[in-house]
Amino acid sequence: MLEHRGTAKSISRETTFGADVGDRTRLRAILRTQAERVARDLARGELAARTVVLKLRFPPFETLTRSWTGVGQVALADEIFEAGAELFERAWREEGERPVRLLGLGVMNIGQPARQLKLGETFEADRLADTVNALRDRFGEESVRRATEIAEGGE
Repeated sequence: MLEHRGTAKSISRETTFGADVGDRTRLRAILRTQAERVARDLARGELAARTVVLKLRFPPFETLTRSWTGVGQVALADEIFEAGAELFERAWREEGERPVRLLGLGVMNIGQPARQLKLGETFEADRLADTVNALRDRFGEESVRRATEIAEGGE
């Protein structure tokens, strides 16, 4: 738990590139990695969030942020990635798919989880996330990665 420091107001990950990146596949792979790390931080603190935030920086220092607040909370990497990828696609398209210098993904409106299953949903995704987090805790962050992270050298 994060009780000794108080509850975090936001959790995020950012990647600044040495050279501008305009490859959609690479950018989405990095978003996936960031979603995994943000979800892991939420899991460690036994927290969930209501808002997903995307940050894009274009040369020279033009920064934009976009956010999405859902009806319920998000805590799993797939949920965070899905919202972040949608924000990314929309914002990147609006900006003419210009190369990006910085890409960030985070969550805000953080609190205790109040998860209600959707119709037909099971806790399998939660159990999988717990197992992956346990493996990463024991063997290191790079011990379990998605294929897109390996193919793109996930940052």
